[in-house]
Amino acid sequence: MVLGAGPFARVPQRFVAYEEPGTSPTAGIDCPELRTLAGRNARAYVEEQLSAVDFIVITTHRTDAYGRYLVDVRYLAGETDAEVVRRRGTHLNRALLDQRLARRYT
Repeated sequence: MVLGAGPFARVPQRFVAYEEPGTSPTAGIDCPELRTLAGRNARAYVEEQLSAVDFIVITTHRTDAYGRYLVDVRYLAGETDAEVVRRRGTHLNRALLDQRLARRYT
């Protein structure tokens, strides 16, 4: 994950449903720029949360005005089943809002 006007998920090309390489913004949130203290705090939170997981589940439902897929990110420490993570995992987008590390983006 890369934070700053994001966070953005860097997804290996073979897993992306479109042809152009790039990053996918997280749906519904806007994080502060990394060059700010608030941005560095958000990044530290994401790194801490994801340090205990082997994988994340990324889902998408639509694209933004620039054609980038908006993504939802879920994770669940200790879980090995992606479907369980998708259904029951912590929603990173919501967690960033709850921690006041991002703001709602509409």
